[in-house]
Amino acid sequence: MNANQHTDPAYDCDTVIDLIPDYAFGLTDPEQTQLVEANLSRCPGAAARLQEYRQLQEEMRATVPQIEPPAQLGARL
Repeated sequence: MNANQHTDPAYDCDTVIDLIPDYAFGLTDPEQTQLVEANLSRCPGAAARLQEYRQLQEEMRATVPQIEPPAQLGARL
């Protein structure tokens, strides 16, 4: 990786876009999280992709039925 990659906005945006799926689900490490958050405001494609993932998460939550766990589950854990 050369020094220009760290200062080239296109490189940063490509990297951020690639990290969005993991970032959206809280799976990035601290360095990746910092990279995403530092570049979201200047990477419209990444921001749009993050919004898509957040919408997907909301839809997933809304479509999964909520069930009460069995009473004995706590004792088994």
